[in-house]
Amino acid sequence: MLKLVEDEGLRLFEFCKRDSFGTKIAGYFKTFKTDFNFALFWLQIAEDKKVTAAVCKIYGSAVVCAADDADFTELSQFLKVTGFCVLSCDLSVCEKLRLEPVRQGNIVEICKVPEHTTCKANIEDYPELPKLYELLTASGFSLGDSGEWMADISARMRKDVAQWCIVRHEDEIKACACALFITDDAAFFGCVASDYACRGTGLGSDVVLTLAKKFCVDKRVNLFCKDGGIVDFYKKLGFSVVGRWAEIEYIG
Repeated sequence: MLKLVEDEGLRLFEFCKRDSFGTKIAGYFKTFKTDFNFALFWLQIAEDKKVTAAVCKIYGSAVVCAADDADFTELSQFLKVTGFCVLSCDLSVCEKLRLEPVRQGNIVEICKVPEHTTCKANIEDYPELPKLYELLTASGFSLGDSGEWMADISARMRKDVAQWCIVRHEDEIKACACALFITDDAAFFGCVASDYACRGTGLGSDVVLTLAKKFCVDKRVNLFCKDGGIVDFYKKLGFSVVGRWAEIEYIG
């Protein structure tokens, strides 16, 4: 049975320790709790009271974290009724839901940061989001409306759920990476980009490794990347491939 989360926050956090999709759901719950109608959370609870899946829907996008023994028939029917513009989940969950991904790629993880020398990258609490939006979109990220993106990420920053690592030159942002979702047990990275003129100079490595050095001491650190050469880039930094992510577009 899928139940709307009202006062089951501890059960949600405990279940969501299992993977990156749980990290995203737990991060959103830590940010918004049950205070806003644009952020909804559900737990699937079996007859024996065991939690078997967690679902969140934020601004029309959905995230699913599911155990192997989840009721995927119920989840599939629920998602079709609820509707979403984009759904993200593990590729194995996508297959069990009998949905066709439009995008998929690698889940990579780093457990130990290799020695590296840099004095360029710094963790910043509140960097200028308009400048970051400009750098990220110029680097090919599809972030949607700038106002909505900045409202979302700034809400997470205020709750210490997101944190940036930045390289600057003459007060201009030249590279960035973000711990997009931070929980007690994990950190999920993304928004890794560098200015076009600076590519190949190691700034991307610097921001990722500086951020990883802070979090991988006591947390699982993951990020998503596509197939191709980018996988080799992260392997050189000490990441290993641990799974596959999938995205499904519009249902409902």
